[in-house]
Amino acid sequence: MSLTLRTALAIVLLVPSACSEIDAAATEQSCRFSERDLVGGWTSAVEDSEVVENDSRELDFEAADGTRVVREYLHHRLMSAGTWTLEGCTVTITLGSGSGEEFRLEGDAKPILVGNPDDPEYRTEYSKIVEDAPA
Repeated sequence: MSLTLRTALAIVLLVPSACSEIDAAATEQSCRFSERDLVGGWTSAVEDSEVVENDSRELDFEAADGTRVVREYLHHRLMSAGTWTLEGCTVTITLGSGSGEEFRLEGDAKPILVGNPDDPEYRTEYSKIVEDAPA
């Protein structure tokens, strides 16, 4: 095997994996939503009234002076608290216990926060709580 053929084979074998890494990085960086879109309150947006009645979950994201805090509420009572990071459209929550959970920001015009985005059985969507403007 000549050096030229060996080099050509190496390029053919390496280029697809390099392209897929570039595509993944570009997709992750091309998120249309920012920290500003995430900060605030979110509530689970489940259409099944029985599920909503039994699992009224809310998340509250804050960012001030470089500190990013998240609080999780169940039935309007504080359940847990921790920190969060946003990389691309992936939101990673790390609780005080050290456990963590990943969410993804999706949607067209307005963001939807999605827990378990790749698992249809456990997928949970949260909508942003929009407070009324002061009169």
